[in-house]
Amino acid sequence: MRLRTVLATLSIVALTSACDRAGEAPPPQEPTPAAPATNAPQPEPAPDLRPAAAPCKGAQLRLSNDGGDAGMGHRRAIIGVQNLGAEACSLTGYPSVSLEDAAGRALTTVRTDQHPDSYFRSGDAPTTVELAPQAKAFFDLAWTVIPNEAEGERVCPSAADILMTPPGDASPATLAQTFTACGGRIEVSPFRPVAEPEPAPAP
Repeated sequence: MRLRTVLATLSIVALTSACDRAGEAPPPQEPTPAAPATNAPQPEPAPDLRPAAAPCKGAQLRLSNDGGDAGMGHRRAIIGVQNLGAEACSLTGYPSVSLEDAAGRALTTVRTDQHPDSYFRSGDAPTTVELAPQAKAFFDLAWTVIPNEAEGERVCPSAADILMTPPGDASPATLAQTFTACGGRIEVSPFRPVAEPEPAPAP
């Protein structure tokens, strides 16, 4: 009798414990930590590694007279520089210009000054002009036709040819053009991509 009582008591305890466990709420889940914010810089786009056009050579260029101005003893010729090559090339900065007389002799008494401005227009800073095949760049050639009598000049040297050597090369392109260059100097502007740039807006 005592054994049955003990067994009954144990059965009741087991059933009560099972019921208690069945009613328990599941333990709370630990929250998943959010990924930490990062302020790491984003990668920059890859640079354009395409090579720039090679410098133009004098042998692949043709010069032309593409206009100009005249007034108050001053003259300006717009010289076109055309790429006759099969590949693009580039011109950077100023051309090297010299003059020859009708006998093909260098006019050593006439120096060349490189300057962005002239009597007729304000120029632009030197830059790089890329020339596709058959395309043109331009520069100004400026001079005066008034003898510098203060320096004893009575007759001005007469030029018959313009020789233009592109930067970084030694072979010139030649243009036949007759004019008198007084004052012992001429001025050349930097290369530019258009013959007649738009005038700068008034301030």
